[in-house]
Amino acid sequence: MGEYTYRLLTKDDIGSINDLFAAAFQKQPQANFFQWKYFSNPAGDALVGGAFIDGMLVGSGAMIPEMMHVFSRPALIYKFTDLITHPG
Repeated sequence: MGEYTYRLLTKDDIGSINDLFAAAFQKQPQANFFQWKYFSNPAGDALVGGAFIDGMLVGSGAMIPEMMHVFSRPALIYKFTDLITHPG
């Protein structure tokens, strides 16, 4: 079957995230899109998890930080988004 591993993704994984997106959606993401969305957010870095088989990223999901008001108070929240799985 293969070796399954899971970990948080970093800026060093941008190439693998781009490859996963291209495989899942048959379209290349715009240049620097995931760098901007996950690691250049003014509210902070996203929490991005990855699932690997034999070192290849086959699934990911992100929680994107956002500042908003909750009961009239500023609060940092995380939105779950960008669930991507490899079609193979």
